[in-house]
Amino acid sequence: MLTNSDITKLVSVLASKKDLVDLREDVSLLRETTQGLTTAIEGLASAVDDLRVEYTAVKDQLNRHERSLGPQTTSNQKIGPPATTVRVFSMPPARSWPNTESITSPAISASIGNKPIY
Repeated sequence: MLTNSDITKLVSVLASKKDLVDLREDVSLLRETTQGLTTAIEGLASAVDDLRVEYTAVKDQLNRHERSLGPQTTSNQKIGPPATTVRVFSMPPARSWPNTESITSPAISASIGNKPIY
């Protein structure tokens, strides 16, 4: 049979009615928090999906532009001459250009009515 000391030990170990009410409140707060987190994650997933669709559209548009402009290059390809190549350019010798008044070629001269255009 149970003695008074056994009953006291059981009462201290087992949950009381007040403890169960507190536990229910805690569980309901956890549910609300979980629902809020679920809603936030769904919103974030929706935004990430929208960004994925936009990224795909921009990438396709960029590929179309690159195809129309010329050969495609990847990010690891370097554009231009290698770094070890040195090119030296020299200026052509100076020339004297003819005076525009002395040009009489029919391909170059034009006129409106009787007035020549230079």
